[in-house]
Amino acid sequence: MGRSRDLSEGSYVATDFALASSNLPAGTVLQTVYHEFEDATTTTTSQSYVDVTNGSSSITSIGTNSKFLVTVSASVYQASGNGINLGINRTLGGTTTRLLGVEGNKDAWLGHGNGPGATTNQSGSITRFCLDEPSQSSGTTITYKMLLGKWTSGTAYLNYTNYECKSFIIIQEIAA
Repeated sequence: MGRSRDLSEGSYVATDFALASSNLPAGTVLQTVYHEFEDATTTTTSQSYVDVTNGSSSITSIGTNSKFLVTVSASVYQASGNGINLGINRTLGGTTTRLLGVEGNKDAWLGHGNGPGATTNQSGSITRFCLDEPSQSSGTTITYKMLLGKWTSGTAYLNYTNYECKSFIIIQEIAA
């Protein structure tokens, strides 16, 4: 438990008042990491995923066996073709795992209803969420990376123009 301190004594450290993550109930957000990458562009015509330039973010866990809510949002433009895919990879301990997105599979197609679909020359924003449970220990660094691909032929652009939406990743560590 934190202790009281007279601020007129000088400086204080916020960790003097921090609660141990082990004392917090399950479902408590332990920390949040936000990474915006509006200046980096990525272009692909491939149905296989490509890494989004500057589209990764890392978090060092506070708790043990925490869950991580990963939100990725992409500002995209479709010059031609049909559908844009958005995926997420997790790298933990040197092993990379695909968490979201199946290459060339309509299940990963994000053009339906919330982004560029079957129409060419269309821009929009695509957002995906993933609740990851990697079974990590406290102090473990985990990296999440956004991936971009096409469902069929054509070209997909991320951060192509000065579209009002921003591309970003938010990672929230949630106590187990």
